[in-house]
Amino acid sequence: MKRRCLQSLWLSVVCLSLSLTAGMAFAADADKYVWRFQAVHSPNQLVYHLFQKTVDEIYEASGGRMKIELYPGGALAGSMEAFQACGDGVFEMHSSFPTYLKGVEPAIEPMVGANMTMSDTDRMIWLNEAGGSELLQKVFDKVNLRLLATQMWPSDVLSSSKPFKSFAEMKGSKFRTSSPTIATANGIAVVTLPLEEVFTAIASGAVDMAEFGYLEYNRGLGVTDVARYSIWPDFWNCQFVETIVVNKDAWNKLPKDLQMLITHAFKANALEHWTKALYSSAKAMQELKANGKNEFIRLDKQEFIALRKQMYGIEQEQAAKRDGLLKETYNSMYDFYKVYYPYKVIAAWWGDGLTADEQAGFPIGK
Repeated sequence: MKRRCLQSLWLSVVCLSLSLTAGMAFAADADKYVWRFQAVHSPNQLVYHLFQKTVDEIYEASGGRMKIELYPGGALAGSMEAFQACGDGVFEMHSSFPTYLKGVEPAIEPMVGANMTMSDTDRMIWLNEAGGSELLQKVFDKVNLRLLATQMWPSDVLSSSKPFKSFAEMKGSKFRTSSPTIATANGIAVVTLPLEEVFTAIASGAVDMAEFGYLEYNRGLGVTDVARYSIWPDFWNCQFVETIVVNKDAWNKLPKDLQMLITHAFKANALEHWTKALYSSAKAMQELKANGKNEFIRLDKQEFIALRKQMYGIEQEQAAKRDGLLKETYNSMYDFYKVYYPYKVIAAWWGDGLTADEQAGFPIGK
C-alpha cells in the first residue's frame, strides 16, 4: 500500500513538473517581443554603433525576450515624418531630433535646443530636475509617443566654406539650419534642409555654411571634406537634444521588468554617447589639423551678449502670440536660469576662462 502511494505521489510530481515545464515554455514563447527601431543616423556613425550595442545588450539581459531590430535613417520613414510614423505604429521605436515636430507644437524648439539658449550640461539639468522632460512629454502625447530617454549632444560645429571671424560677417550669407530665428533677424539667409541633404548643399555651394552635429559627426557625414572651416560657439541649435521615443501602444504591452530594462539601457547609452562624442571630436580636431586642409575658428563671445538680449525679446513676442505650452516652456526655462545660473557662475571650475595651456599647466600649443 505504502509502495503504491509513493508511486502515485511520484507520478503526480512528474505530471506536475511536466505541466509546469510546458506552461513555462508556453509563457516564454508568448513573452517574447520584437520591435523595429529606426534611428535618424547612418550605420557609419558613432551614435548608430552605440544604439546597436545597446539593443544587443537588452536582448542578452532579457534572455532573448526583448529583441529590438535597429534600422538606419530613411529605412522605414523619412526623417521629416518619422515621429508621426512611429506614433502611428509603422515601427515601435525612433530616435531623432524633435525640432522636426515644431509644426505639431512650436514649443518643442526651445525645449530641445533653440537659438542662444542653454549649454549641454545646463539642459540636462533642466530636463531631469526642473520639469523639462515633463514638458517634452506633453508634445509627444500629441503623436502617441512615450519619451524613453533624452540624449544630449555636445556643441554643434558650423561647417563653412568661408572663414567668418564674427557673427556680423555672416550677414548676407546662406546658412543651412533647422533653427532660423536669430540668423533671419540679423540678415542671414536661412535654408532648412533635412539631414540627408546637408552634405550636398554645402558641397554644391547651395549654402555657405551648415550646422548639423558635433565635429566627429560632421566628419562622418563627409562635411569636413568639403568645408574648410569649422566655427564655434554653437549659437543656433544650442547643444541640442536627441530623443528616444516609443509608440505608446507597444510600450503598454510590455511587462514592467522589460520597461525598466529598456529605460535604464537607453539612459546609460545617452551618457556614453555624450562622453564619446566629446572626446572623439577632440581627436578628430587633431587629425583634421594635421591634414592642413581644415581651420578652426571661435567667434568673439562679446557679440553674444547683445544677441542673447535680442533673443529674449523674440521669445517674449512669441510667448505673447502663442499662449499655452510655449509660454509655459519659456517660463520654466527662465525660472531655471534664476535658480541655477548664479550658482553655476560662482561654482564654475577653477580653469573656467583660462587658456588651454593655463588649464593644463604646461604648453599645449594651438
